Amino acid sequence: MLKNHVEKNNLGFIGIDKCDWMNDLKEVRQQIESSTTFISGIELFMNWSTEAYPHMYTEAVKAIQDRKLTNIDIGIIDIATRAGSDICETLNISCIINNPDILAALRWFVLPPADYNPVSFLNNEMRIFGTSTFRRALLPVIRNYFTLKIWFTFDSRLNELRKSVGLLKPRSSLTSYSSRVIIVNTAFGIEYNRPLPSNVHLTGPMFDMARPREEFLNELSAEDRQWIEFDSRPVIYVSTGTLVSFTKEQVDKLMTSLASDKFRVIWRIVDNAVRSTNIPKSIRIVDWLSSTRGHLAHENVKVFISHCAVNSAYESIWLGTPIICLPFFADQLDVGNQIHHAGVGILLDKFKFTSDQLTSSIYSLLNDRNYSMNIKRIQALIKLHGGVERAVNIIETVAEFGSDIFILFGFYSFIFQQEYANILFIG
Repeated sequence: MLKNHVEKNNLGFIGIDKCDWMNDLKEVRQQIESSTTFISGIELFMNWSTEAYPHMYTEAVKAIQDRKLTNIDIGIIDIATRAGSDICETLNISCIINNPDILAALRWFVLPPADYNPVSFLNNEMRIFGTSTFRRALLPVIRNYFTLKIWFTFDSRLNELRKSVGLLKPRSSLTSYSSRVIIVNTAFGIEYNRPLPSNVHLTGPMFDMARPREEFLNELSAEDRQWIEFDSRPVIYVSTGTLVSFTKEQVDKLMTSLASDKFRVIWRIVDNAVRSTNIPKSIRIVDWLSSTRGHLAHENVKVFISHCAVNSAYESIWLGTPIICLPFFADQLDVGNQIHHAGVGILLDKFKFTSDQLTSSIYSLLNDRNYSMNIKRIQALIKLHGGVERAVNIIETVAEFGSDIFILFGFYSFIFQQEYANILFIG
């Protein structure tokens, strides 16, 4: 069984040499951090990542052929790996697209319209459109505008790069996913409810949902666990990943709010701007922790202050810890909105939040039982999606029977007919 292999054995790794486009990563990251909407951040990322196509395609195909790996049954391709599906097609390997991100990453032309939902990509809510028929009529227009924009920018550039490696048949984002099964590692309850195409499957986060809490706690080092259990005050866990950099103003506001004798703080960060400030005794600053999940699973850890990367957000909710969301760029903005609307966290603006707002949010999560009740509801919904077990079942089915059993051909034309019908009706 594939499931047993993944869970019990080490996976082999085939590396491809670093290419020149990686040299721009730091600059691109800084630009993405300064973006204020999902669409602006994802546009920067897509422009950057597209340039990796020739190197990724040629080196991966060469590595697989050189190692004579002829017994590959299926490829599982990250949605951001632009060359992945072409590699599988060249080598005649069935493939599944894995989207470890929110549904919005599939883009509007993959998903049927759901105009009752907040507006993904624009980092604002549907309520700004109110009940105005005219304003709501703009949504199909906006959707098709971005569809055309992607075709004339990303797709045209990608096809130029595909030609450079000998792939002459053009590929379009409008149809490239229509014949692929797509696994999405998120869950309704946090995701906004909406219809899905037959080839798109939400499995929930990719961890073992049957794993007992004590196993997560056992991932903690003796030092980390001893600090958490040192006294009975609640612990606030702060982590914003490895890509986020705080400004001095943001650090000052965080320090002002976190300096309290009512709770203690464990803050994982490598930013020297934080280390250079006057740190209160109740705050422990570290650049490494034995286990993020171990901290989130501990009953003394009551609040998680996070940039809201999708993996850490789902882990936190699954392990029972509400979140103060300080999203910085790209999908984090939409994840923060989803966490806030699900009632399992509070969303703050990274540019505009004040120390008083952060302090108030901390005490709301510590004292309001509605958050813990909502977390239990969301945990139940996440469990229904099946997690790793369901994902493995889908992968094995595609490996044995192909993708066609999941595909309802003609569905995509139905989407566009619906959108254009909306435009025609309103006009």
